[in-house]
Amino acid sequence: MLSTSPYKGTKDFYPEEQLVQNFIFEKWREVCLSHSFEEYQTPIIEPKEIYEAKSGEDVGNKELFTFTDLGDRQLCLRPEMTPSVTRIVSGKYKELPKPIKYFSIGSFYRNERPQKGRNREFWQINADIFGEGNIYSDLETISLAIDIMNKFKAPSNSYAFYLNHRVLISDFLNLIEVETSKTIPVIRIIDKYEKLSPHIFESELQKYLNDTQINQIAKFLTLEFENLTSIFPEIESNKGYQEIMELLETIKKIYPEINIFFKGSLVRGFDYYDGLVFEVYDLNPDNNRSLYGGGRYNGLANIFGQQNFPAVGFAVGNETFRIFLENWNLIPPINEILNLKKVAIFGIKNPESDVSHENLIHYIFETSNTLRKNLKNMAIDTLLELKSPSSGLDYASNKNYDYAILVGPDEYLNSSVSIKDLKTGEQNLFNLPELLTYLTNKNLNNNYSSAYESLP
Repeated sequence: MLSTSPYKGTKDFYPEEQLVQNFIFEKWREVCLSHSFEEYQTPIIEPKEIYEAKSGEDVGNKELFTFTDLGDRQLCLRPEMTPSVTRIVSGKYKELPKPIKYFSIGSFYRNERPQKGRNREFWQINADIFGEGNIYSDLETISLAIDIMNKFKAPSNSYAFYLNHRVLISDFLNLIEVETSKTIPVIRIIDKYEKLSPHIFESELQKYLNDTQINQIAKFLTLEFENLTSIFPEIESNKGYQEIMELLETIKKIYPEINIFFKGSLVRGFDYYDGLVFEVYDLNPDNNRSLYGGGRYNGLANIFGQQNFPAVGFAVGNETFRIFLENWNLIPPINEILNLKKVAIFGIKNPESDVSHENLIHYIFETSNTLRKNLKNMAIDTLLELKSPSSGLDYASNKNYDYAILVGPDEYLNSSVSIKDLKTGEQNLFNLPELLTYLTNKNLNNNYSSAYESLP
């Protein structure tokens, strides 16, 4: 017997859950469009090698869902969007007006152990700017990320932004004389700094560094930005240091309510980052984790045989973001998300009546159709079988509807309906023009055609 459960690491979205998912996606979309980002989409199937090239050792090797097609090509389900969007931009980069501001909302797949906030199938919004290498495109990207939080009315004490810069990290490692061949593995260990115990962190670094270098890294990772140059004065002229300083000053001026800080251990795991990196953290003690992040990746286009071009962007995952919204009570009630008044309309059984089942059902459908045409922000549920008044009203109440419209043989013969307000218990008998006026006067925020006045 087949299981009714979804594949491990994926989930079914029943209507109420899908409604919340759509609510989040639409808010994301609204913010991106308000910044004049354009929406695109790519296939969920990509050549395996584009992720093996620069996605990092976990995503690019261990976590891919891979398969072979009939042409013996090695393919995978996309685990992230950055290589895919770089691919499509590379194909038309010369002809596209700059800057190129793109966003997408799509599904992704990683063959990793499922845990809270991390599924094997997940959705993300990705937003990227191509063709501008100055710090102001970094600023625009962070501004977009902040506005996403503001769109959901996230309190200023609910999250924090953290910044770092790959150039700063690279130059610092060079300053303490880390060999070039050891830079990438050391950066990967630094990326896991907060997940490892001090003992394990040190033992991992000992594979590549001496004790003096390890002590210098440990000191760097605990310093606040204001104290960096007092301990390591050589980095004051570093491009990464200067860009972080300008970004921190500018963002604090534009968004004084935002908690934004330098974090030395923030390097992010993808190998293609080569400039600014940032993350947004949930400050809820029950879910103190990264919500989303991104950074600059100017050197990724070369995997497609193209000349490199400036690129910066970020991604927000649906699972961690939804947990954040739930923990901070930022998801409105379902009826507010829908912004619809819901109505059930049904015919009443009466075996003693001469009115046929077909005529009653046809009248119900005609009435439903007229309501939908003339009233906005209203959902009409046309019941397909005749019911007793009690069973029809029970159905509407159990669905938490606002109104029930009852049509019996008498209503049919008099071209009328009976409507019951399920919140107040008020019940009235109306013809169709009166019904439209009644519903409009109930403050449904509906616009309706004046043509209803000519209806019988």
